[in-house]
Amino acid sequence: MKWNDFITKIQDFKKAGAKTGLNAPTIIRLVYSGAFDSMLSEEHFKIPAADRYPLLVKEALTAMKSKASIPKKTPKDIIGIADISGMGHLMLWRYTVNPYIKYDITNFTTSFLKTHGFEKPKIQEGDITWIKQADSKNQRIDIRYSWSTFFDHKPLFNMYAKNERLLAVVAVVVKADKKMYQGDKESLAVTLFNGHEYIDSLRMWPDKTGKLNKAITSQINKCSIGLAIIRPSKFMDKPSGTLVSWIKLGGTT
Repeated sequence: MKWNDFITKIQDFKKAGAKTGLNAPTIIRLVYSGAFDSMLSEEHFKIPAADRYPLLVKEALTAMKSKASIPKKTPKDIIGIADISGMGHLMLWRYTVNPYIKYDITNFTTSFLKTHGFEKPKIQEGDITWIKQADSKNQRIDIRYSWSTFFDHKPLFNMYAKNERLLAVVAVVVKADKKMYQGDKESLAVTLFNGHEYIDSLRMWPDKTGKLNKAITSQINKCSIGLAIIRPSKFMDKPSGTLVSWIKLGGTT
């Protein structure tokens, strides 16, 4: 069944006074979870996700003659449906609903990565998906599919820990909290989500004045999407890292 046929069926049920077995909140969650994607046409998928799913919800609610609105985030939610403005946000919402769903945000940020000097590896190295080659001023930067697994490979981990290379992650900010240490020095504790795993225990540290760079930290807010440059480390034998820099992407990624 195609989407337009589904909408017609709902309209027919309404005209006949019959029950569809679906209510507005269920329809909204099913649309955003991708349950109806197989019904959609190629034309639908030419519409960015930020516009496609609200359009589908509007069509369904109109057919149901419902005045329901997109539900807002509750205090328990990391992100609400109303906060979704692109694929990165959509992946995060879907993951909170169903942790078995796996995505890779880099698949939706190809142009952005190329603009910032990244390229696909010519020779495959493990799970490295993108590389920014070293130059006279900067070391090489790798984007790996998995954040956590390489920590168990000591020679590989040491290569990053010794600053021979840096690690990059395209991710959604889940949490960013300012933390004080040594009395009056600032740090920023950050948790990211890359489409299939959470990356926590990240810290951005201050400069010599003990203050954070506001030009960067002002861009690191909950649900923002960006490219994080990280120097991996371990804290209490668990994966962690220093957030070296952050380049924010537009919200419609």
